Formats: sequence, C-alpha cells, structure tokens
Amino acid sequence: MSVRLVHRPARITPALTFPEDTLLQEPAALPDAEQGGGNAIALIPLVGSAGAMTLMMTMRGSVFAAFGAILMIVMVVGAVIMFVSNRGKAERQRRAQRSRYLDYLEKTRRQLRMSEDEFRTSAGGTYPPPPHLTGLIHDDARLWERRRGNTDFLTVRVGAGARPIRRIEVRATEDPSKIEDEFMMAEARLVARRFSVAADVPVAVSLDRVGHVSVVGPDGGRLARAVLAGATALNSPEDLQVGLVAPEARAAEWEWAQWLPHASRGARAEGALRIAPTLEALQALVHRELESRTSRAAEVARSGNAGTAARAFARLLLVVDARDGAPGFIESPDPRFSLADLGVTVLHLVANRLREPESIRIRFTQSGPETWIHEHYTSDEGLPDRIEFSLDPFTVEEAETLARELSPLRLSEESLEHSETRAVAAFTEMMGIPDIRSVDFDRLWSRHTESTFLRVPIGVDDGGGQVVLDLKESAQFGMGPHGLCVGATGSGKSELLRSLVLGLLATHGQEDLAMVLVDYKGGATFAPFVNAPQVSGLITNLSDDATLVDRVYTSLEGEILRRQEALRAAGNINDITRYRLRREEVLAEGGAMEPLPHLMVIIDEFGELLTARPDFIDLFLQIGRIGRSIGVHLLLSSQRIEGGRLQGLETYLSYRLGLRTLSEGESRSVLETPDAFHLPPLPGYGYLKVDTTVYSRFRAGYVSGELPAPEAEAAAVEEWRPRIGTSSLYRVRYPSQRPEEGQSAAARPGRQTTTAPTVMSTILDQLQLRPRAVAPIWLPPLPDVLTLSQIDGPPHATPAGLRITAGEPLRLPIGILDDPGRQDQRRWELDLTAAGGNHVVVGGPQSGKTTLLQTIAVSAALTHGPDELGVYALDLLGSSLLPLEGLPHVGGVATRLDPEV
Repeated sequence: MSVRLVHRPARITPALTFPEDTLLQEPAALPDAEQGGGNAIALIPLVGSAGAMTLMMTMRGSVFAAFGAILMIVMVVGAVIMFVSNRGKAERQRRAQRSRYLDYLEKTRRQLRMSEDEFRTSAGGTYPPPPHLTGLIHDDARLWERRRGNTDFLTVRVGAGARPIRRIEVRATEDPSKIEDEFMMAEARLVARRFSVAADVPVAVSLDRVGHVSVVGPDGGRLARAVLAGATALNSPEDLQVGLVAPEARAAEWEWAQWLPHASRGARAEGALRIAPTLEALQALVHRELESRTSRAAEVARSGNAGTAARAFARLLLVVDARDGAPGFIESPDPRFSLADLGVTVLHLVANRLREPESIRIRFTQSGPETWIHEHYTSDEGLPDRIEFSLDPFTVEEAETLARELSPLRLSEESLEHSETRAVAAFTEMMGIPDIRSVDFDRLWSRHTESTFLRVPIGVDDGGGQVVLDLKESAQFGMGPHGLCVGATGSGKSELLRSLVLGLLATHGQEDLAMVLVDYKGGATFAPFVNAPQVSGLITNLSDDATLVDRVYTSLEGEILRRQEALRAAGNINDITRYRLRREEVLAEGGAMEPLPHLMVIIDEFGELLTARPDFIDLFLQIGRIGRSIGVHLLLSSQRIEGGRLQGLETYLSYRLGLRTLSEGESRSVLETPDAFHLPPLPGYGYLKVDTTVYSRFRAGYVSGELPAPEAEAAAVEEWRPRIGTSSLYRVRYPSQRPEEGQSAAARPGRQTTTAPTVMSTILDQLQLRPRAVAPIWLPPLPDVLTLSQIDGPPHATPAGLRITAGEPLRLPIGILDDPGRQDQRRWELDLTAAGGNHVVVGGPQSGKTTLLQTIAVSAALTHGPDELGVYALDLLGSSLLPLEGLPHVGGVATRLDPEV
C-alpha cells in the first residue's frame, strides 16, 4: 500500500468551551403581613376628629364650632379611606414583586436556553458522532487537528446524554429578619436545575494519561470501537500510538483495527502491528517502548521536573479485550512511575466489575442495551461523578471504512512536531558522522582548516539548511568569542546546550578545546559530560554551597592568569592563535611545548550566580576584554535577562541564542525583537543573532533521544508464536526471547528497567576512552573529613609493620594543600627539621587542634620505625591523646591527673 503524506495546518476548530457559571438573584423578601406604621398613620385623622369635637364643645354658638364640625367629618372620612387603602397595599406589593421576579427569570431562561443551544451545536462540531468521522477526515483542516498541548487532546466522544455544563446557583443571604418567598425561590431553583444540565449533548471523556480504565459489560467492544475511532481520527500517529489485545475468538470483531496507522510499529503502511492475541504477547511488543519512557521519566525526575515527562511522550492507548478470559494487567517497568506517568492509558474490557483492575480512574458500565454509565473517580476516596448516556450506533463495517481511509495517511516532514528520530538523524548528519556507534574521532579532529575550526552546527533552519555557530572572533570571520543564550522553561535550552557541547566534543580534540561547564542550580544538563576528556571542570549545585561560588571565581581567575603566563613564557606571544602556530613549529622540530587549547566556559543560570556574588560581573568583563587573545570563550545562559543585570557585558556578547520567552520584553532583551516570544510552543525552536549580519531561525538538534535500533538488530527479531488461522490481524513480530513457562511477568525479558542508548550516551561512551591532554581547571573542594588513607592510600604491610608512602625522613604527611587558583592539590607534609624542630599548633575551641596532634602522631608511626622516632604526649585538657599509648613509638602520655609528670 502506498503512503500518502498530508500536511497538518494550524488548528481552526477551537476546543470546546463550557458556558460560564451563573448566579441567580434571590427573590425579594415578602412584605410584613401587619403594616404597623400604616395603621398608626390611620389614627392621625381620628385624633384630629377628637380635637375638632373638643373645639365644638368648648365654643358653642361660635363660628368656630361649625368649623370644628366640618373638620371632624373630613377627618372621619379620611380615616376610613386610609384604613381601607392600607388593607390591600401588602397584597399589591407582593404581586408586583413576584411579577418583576418572574420577568427576570423568564429573561434569564431565554439567555440560558440560547447558550445551551450554542453549546450543543459547538459540542456536536467538536465531537461528531463516530459515523460522521469518515467525512471529517477528508477535511484537511480537521484531520488529526489536535496536538499534545491542546486541552482536549485524547478527549473522545463515547455517546450522547444529559450532562452538567455549568453551575447555576441562587444568591442567598442569611437574614433571619426577612420573610423568604418560598414560591419564587422554588421557581429560581427549578431554572437552576433545568439549565445546569443539558440534554442530548455529546458525552466526551478525556483519556489522556489516566492509567487504567474499565469497560464493564458484554457490549464493551462497541464502546471501545467508538473510542478508537474518535481518537485516531482527531489525533495523529505522531501523537498517539494504539495497541490491542484481540483474542482469537473475537478476531473478526477487531480485524478493522489492523488498518489504523496508529497501530503500526513502523513508518511503512505494511509494517508490523501493535496487535496481539494475548496480553503477554502485547507486553512483549511494547516492553521496549515502556522502558524507554521509564528511562526518560527518570531523567526528567532527576532534573527536578517530576510529573512533566508524560506531557512530552506520544500517548499510548492500549485496548485489552478480556471479556472471555481471565483479566490481566500491564505494569510499569519501574514502580516509581505509574502508567499515567508514562503517558499510557489502558482500556480493560471485562464482563463484570470483579475482573477490573485494582485501581481505576474511569469506569464505563453497561446499564441497558444502549445505555451506559460513566463514572469518574477524582480521588481515591469518595463517590465518583456519574453521567448516564446512550451509546452512538457504530458498526464494524463503518469502523473498517474509517480505518481504511486513514491507513495510507502519514504526516509530512514539515508537519512532524515531535519526531525524535528525525532530530537524532539531523544531528548526526550535521556532524558528518556516518555511524554513530563507531565514531572516527581521529578523522573528525584532524580535518579542521582555519575556517572550520571552532565551527559547530546547532540546528537546521526553516529551509532545511544547517545553522552553524562559529566561536572564533570576528577578525577571523567568526561570530564569537562570547555569547548569550536565553530561553524559558520548556523551550529546549538545556537540550540546545547539550547539542552544542556534544558537537564541539565530537569535532575537536583535547589539544584543541577544553571546557568548563557550570550549572548553578545543579540540574542534569551537563551531568553526562563529566568523563569527557575535553571537560576540564564540571561544577553543579552552587546554590547549595556558597563557598563553591568563591571557588569557581578563584579557579577561573587562576586559569586566566595561567594562560597569560603561558603566553609570556612562550616569548611574549600576543594571542593563542600565534601560540598554537609556535607550538606546531616546536613539535615539528622535535621539541616539546605544553598544549594550550581554547577554553569554552558555559555557565547556565548565570543570573543566579550574579545574585549570589555580584562581583562575578568583574570577572566576566575581564574575560570579555581579554578572552579573545587568551582563547577563553564565554557563553552565559539563563531563563531570562533582568534589566541592568549585564552591566556593560552586553558589548562583548557578539552572538545571541534566543529560544522561546515568556514575554516580548524578554525577547527584546536578547534579540532586540519580539520574535522569540512568538516561537512555536515546542522545544528547540530559536533564533541565532550575530550583530546585524546574521539573523536565522532554527530548530536545534536532539541528542537525548533514543538511538534507533540498527537494521541488523531489527532483522534478528523472530516470531516464536505462529500466526492465528488465516487472519491478517496478528501481523506481528515477537522478540526472539520467548518467556519460559511459569515465568513471572516481572522476571520475563524486558521487565528490567534499563536506560536505552542515546546519541549523547553513545558518543560519550566512546569519548571517555580517550586520554586527557591537559590538567583539570576545576579541582573538587576538600572533603569535610579527610583520612590519611585518602592522602597516600591505605596502609600496606611491610616487615617493619604497617606503612604508608613515606617521603624524606622526618617529613610527615598530615593533609592536603589546596590552591584552586593554581589548580594545585598536593600532599601537605610537616617538616620536623624546620624551625629547629619546634612547632606550635594554634586554634580556638573545637577547631581540630587535638585531631591534628593525633594525625601527626599516627603519621609518624606509619612512616618511621620506633627506633627512628619517639613520641611523648602531654594532654592538659582531657584524655583525647590517651589512645596513642598503644603505638610502639609512644613512650608515654600524661594528663593533668598525673601531677608527678
């Protein structure tokens, strides 16, 4: 079958967005049944009537009496009117409040119904029913539209039903003085219940990194068929791999799956399938993949980013049909990492709940001929969230049609976003290494010309051409000697630094290049290079010990002085290039001259280093000024550059490597453009900027990826299980190591945790066999506890007794002299013949004075015989010197309890 390459454009269908939560206003409180204030007001006319009557009684026969009578009549009539009016006011107010609130609920109901309809339409487009997928994949914009970084990656439709889409609550205030309108509150709660759940909408479930999922019921194959269809139509084979256990009795039900490109173990359409008749056979097929994931997860965990490894893996979706047989479970090769940590999801099809795995996150249970219940456990304790849905009709014939349509499709080269194999091959091609397992370093190291020296490819540009970093100075038509590398977490900065270092190590010998690698935070970026012969110093974990920062400063400062002295001693030579030419002449004449390789100093997280010791900027400035002449190249790396941090150093940083940043401002601080902020959210993409002459976008090589198996090894894989019948479903190749009968799963081949070889480890394993050409620049700090055996090795038996390596007579080895500035650590000897043989030990309490005296005595005993040297001790502090009495050299030990002494 021919393969058809397809281009995957940027996604146009957004992930499904749920309606926002809604808060309903509570209904107004009911008015009081008794309006006391209104009744009191109604009494006012009555009081006025009483006053008018009093006026008539006291002023009979006067015109005021008539006026009082009229006033009394008016007051009585007013009182009656006010009383009657107040009786109906409360009821009218209640009706008006309810009418307004019902209008509010009706308006809200219309809005909620409209948003529900919009959600239903959007959900139907994002998660179409399985029969519609065949038409969807013919739309190039929708085929395999979801990427690993999408929120709905590996979220699949399993059916349709009623499901919660938002939270709707009624605002309620606790006020005991209010009278709640229970009728209106019931209406509000009815609206909340109705529109918080939408009926007849797609039920989609995320299966991304959930570990074990159980499908309980006789028709579990139908649900799994819908899951596989949705997953493979919307997620590419680069991002999703599929495996299947299809028993012989159900082979016909699963034959359609053999056409899925996601089930193929190779790039060819007719490649071996990840489909097997038994769980043991499938485990044999995927064990190498699981071990590779385990080793990468362990590496990420060591770097302090535990939990992020699974997001970088292509997901592995395994379907295990165990409805007719005993259940079995695929286990992680390393108990430290669950299957979810490795990006693996296993769908277990079982007949009943008694056969499901011990720990599950999601369960699908068949409750009727067409109805299922989805249960999602959000925690180890408590009840799961439940949704009842109807399974979409999807026949085996429809599934086979979809699979056959997908079968010849593969992503084109430019659409591959995570292809490690391609990145690995790109690195070896850039380095000019035909066989990574047998590197000819002599050829690589001897082929340099003036133009190729200190040039290393770091990636490929958008057109597929090499992007080369030239560390030579501009006067030699290079980009260096110093530079800056900035990239946010997840941008691939560490991998770029690894590729740069490995490229230089592979193409430059020990006499041409030396390296000092500094990682302030102590990550695993440079750890693999510790034994490379060109690495003269690997320094990590500076943040844990402030004294190490001072030691780094002293060591680098001392190396600068050493190089200046070497140039002067060679005849006041101006720069390292002339020194190297002079050395070639001396060697050609048969003489000897110390090699002086170029020194590459890479400091990761240098901003933290400047925070710990701000005067490091002075050393950086010194390297910036004279590094060109003495052959020191500086590369500073950090996640971001804070304003003013470089303090004038930027004028010496001639090249810039800008990977993805978190803001346009951070991008401008490196590249003077916002472009790094707009790079794809994938590791390894970046820009190389050199002054105003070079500005190239690139994707870095990948040296930490698993090395592809050689063809000879692939050909050695044999079948040990015969094919089943005439079905082509089991087009598989099993490892030649057949599990022994009765052998446990943990003891079978492929169950041990191994570290798969990578490009980096393969090259470094060959490099470390080469000898070092120069002394190390970085010497490890002295240990907290130092024994005599660490100075001269363990004592050895002689006819005269136990002895250690002795120097001149009466010179006792008692410690190690440490001078990091001169890169010198040597044995420290106490010369008993100096200063007339008299010495004094001075120190405060708990400073180690007694320990030093004990060391002197023991060292004397291990280097001289009793006839050559005698020891007498006087301990006026305590009894710490008493253990020395057992030595034959000790004539006596006196304490303050011996007054006669």
